[in-house]
Amino acid sequence: MYSIRKPFFFIVLSILFISIKINVLAQSASASTNLGLSIPAIALLDIKTDNEISFSAPNQSISTITPESTSNTWINYSSIVAAGSSNKITVNISGGTVPEQTSIKLSTAADAGHGGGNVGTPIHEVILSESPQDIITNIGSCFTGAGTNNGHQLSYAWIADANITENNNYNNNAIELTYTILASE
Repeated sequence: MYSIRKPFFFIVLSILFISIKINVLAQSASASTNLGLSIPAIALLDIKTDNEISFSAPNQSISTITPESTSNTWINYSSIVAAGSSNKITVNISGGTVPEQTSIKLSTAADAGHGGGNVGTPIHEVILSESPQDIITNIGSCFTGAGTNNGHQLSYAWIADANITENNNYNNNAIELTYTILASE
């Protein structure tokens, strides 16, 4: 006995099978996911100079002594900061004593331009003290390059007060400076 149901059943089954096969072929074999990438904050600092910096005793007619070695010092740094953050560099006298009636002035030049990124803004002149003082601010993610003639040139000057007396002992006064790179407040 032949029933109309059998061909109808085979037709429906064939259509269903073809439809499943087309759906399987049309599905993608890829998947996606979110990936978070972060780089930790980094701050590296280096001072480059040909030799130690020393100052001679001022004589009566000169109020500022600038030895030749005082303008061949360079500060190099690398910095990675989070968005909206910045670093700064401070300096302070950490050893030795500046003779009475004298002071040491530090001048910081603009970046030499051999690096890349958001290098900092120098504060051009500060009188050194034992308290940390900003000398470069607004440092973003950047690098200045390494060695002399890279980064910011530092120049020092020994300033004698106008009413300095000859009785002060200016010899053998070694001054130690500490440079620090840290997050800005």
